Amino acid sequence: MKKYFMTVATVALFAIGFAASDEDESSNKSSNEGSAPQTEQKQESEKERQAREKQERENKKTELAKKGHDEGYKTGFKGASWELREPSHLKRLALQYYTTWYETPTNSEEKELCDIFVENYIRGWEEGYRAQ
Repeated sequence: MKKYFMTVATVALFAIGFAASDEDESSNKSSNEGSAPQTEQKQESEKERQAREKQERENKKTELAKKGHDEGYKTGFKGASWELREPSHLKRLALQYYTTWYETPTNSEEKELCDIFVENYIRGWEEGYRAQ
C-alpha cells in the first residue's frame, strides 16, 4: 500500500509543479509582449538583418568582380587571337561564362551583378593578353 501511495504522491507533486511553471511562463510572456524593449530589440534585429544583407551583396559583387577578372585574364593569357579583342565579342564571351556558372539575369539586381562580371572579365582579358 505504501508503494502505491508514494507513487501517487510523487506523480501529484510533479503535476502541480508543471502546472505552476506553465502559469509562470504564460504570465511572463503576456507581460513582456507589450513592453518597449522587445519592440526596440525587434527593430535592432531588422537593422542588423538589413546590414547583413547589404554586406552579403557587397561580398557577392566583390566575388563576381574577382572571378570575372581571373577568367578573363586566363582567356586572354592563353593567346587568343587579337580579333577577339572587339568589345562586342568579349562581352558575348563574358556573358557565356557568366550564364554557364550562374543563371541568366532576370531582374535589375542580377543584371547589375552580370555587368560587374562582364566589365571585370574584359579588363582581365586585356591584361592577360598584354602579359603573354
